[in-house]
Amino acid sequence: MQRKKFLKSEGDNYFLRNEEKLFKRDYSKDEIVLLLKNKINKNKKYNILEIGCAAGDRLIFLKKKFPNCTFFGIDPSKKAINKNKNKNINLKVGSAEKLPYGDKKFDIIIFGFCLYLCDNEDLFKIGSEAFRTTKNKSFIIIKDYIQSKIKYNKYLNSKNIFSRKMDYLNMFIWHPNIKIISHKIIIEHENKKFSKKDSEVSIVCLMKG
Repeated sequence: MQRKKFLKSEGDNYFLRNEEKLFKRDYSKDEIVLLLKNKINKNKKYNILEIGCAAGDRLIFLKKKFPNCTFFGIDPSKKAINKNKNKNINLKVGSAEKLPYGDKKFDIIIFGFCLYLCDNEDLFKIGSEAFRTTKNKSFIIIKDYIQSKIKYNKYLNSKNIFSRKMDYLNMFIWHPNIKIISHKIIIEHENKKFSKKDSEVSIVCLMKG
């Protein structure tokens, strides 16, 4: 399974290829950060989890903006998790289909551009885990590729791995207790090898409850 490959080595390789870019990113203009600024009440305390957090740079930025909140992150890369020396955020090595947290722990869960590499066999589990670990009236934020029809592409950096482009809203909105709060499409990962449509990225905010 791709999950095992990412936990074993490709998660580390992915992080090392993108470490410098992640470190230099201006998170003040980050779409997820901008979305959260409108959702977080500074006078309240939230538990926030990012799935696919790398070394936690986005979470570190958010912690400075929202010091009352408690931030958690999970990522398959040991090198990324070990890179973090900030004791104000709680990072673990792991994957989305089996979250090492209790029921109804989080007010916000962020899928930080990771679903497109998850195994088909894990998608039901991933949706179930997000539902299990979120409170009522919580937010689920998804940033990922979006396609109306499912499309698979060869993963350029490793053999026998494929990326999958689809509408990841479909993993959640069939459930009667989940509704769409906002939905925005941007072009962030434009690549000459792909069409403009192939490069579209969706930023979605859902509410549970």
